[in-house]
Amino acid sequence: MAGMAGMAGMAGMAGMAGMKDMTDMTDMTEMTETFAFSAMVQKKNEQYVSSCLELEISSQGKTIEEAVSNLKEAVELHIEREDITLPVKRPFLTTFRVTGNKTRAKEVQ
Repeated sequence: MAGMAGMAGMAGMAGMAGMKDMTDMTDMTEMTETFAFSAMVQKKNEQYVSSCLELEISSQGKTIEEAVSNLKEAVELHIEREDITLPVKRPFLTTFRVTGNKTRAKEVQ
């Protein structure tokens, strides 16, 4: 019986050692998560300018898709280099209305 108890104790220790190894692996593994950011895109001259509202970063492109893709790359690099804590606070976005005169198109003569 003493032999069996000793074997059970050794098996338990081996199991604990295995758990410790798994814990060490988890400590070394970096967890990633996907975060959503807001982009505003405006046409300026012949380019589209995209801006990330949360991080105040801008980029541009010939198309809307290119401008947003370039902005995504710029945000990823900024987060990597600046060691940004995520998630960041989202800005409060709203709309409002103002009254003004509607511009009329000039008639061609």
